Amino acid sequence: RLGHYELCSPRGHLRQELMLACWDDFVCDRMAKLLPTVADYALAEHLAYLPGQVFEFGKPLLPDSPFDTLLCVRPFLFPPSFAVCEDTDPQTEFIWLVPVT
Repeated sequence: RLGHYELCSPRGHLRQELMLACWDDFVCDRMAKLLPTVADYALAEHLAYLPGQVFEFGKPLLPDSPFDTLLCVRPFLFPPSFAVCEDTDPQTEFIWLVPVT
C-alpha cells in the first residue's frame, strides 16, 4: 500500500516499499503487523524513510524481546538493482526495517 503514494525525500519525490528483516526466531504475526504501523507514519508525514533513520516504539516489539526500535537500511545483501525500481514514476525505493535495541 505504501508504494501507491509519493513521498518526499532529500532526493526528491519517490515511492517506497518496506521490508522487515529479522531472524527466523522472531517471525510472527505481531512482527508482521509492524509494517502497516510504520507505513502509516510515513503516509501521515508524507516523508520517506531514510537509511539510518530509526523508528522507536518505546516498548519491546515482541514479548520477552530486547528489540524496541526499527532501523531503516538499504537492502545491502542484494545487488544494488534490488534497492530501487525505476519502472515506476517516481522510482520506488526498498527499505529494510531491522529490529535493534
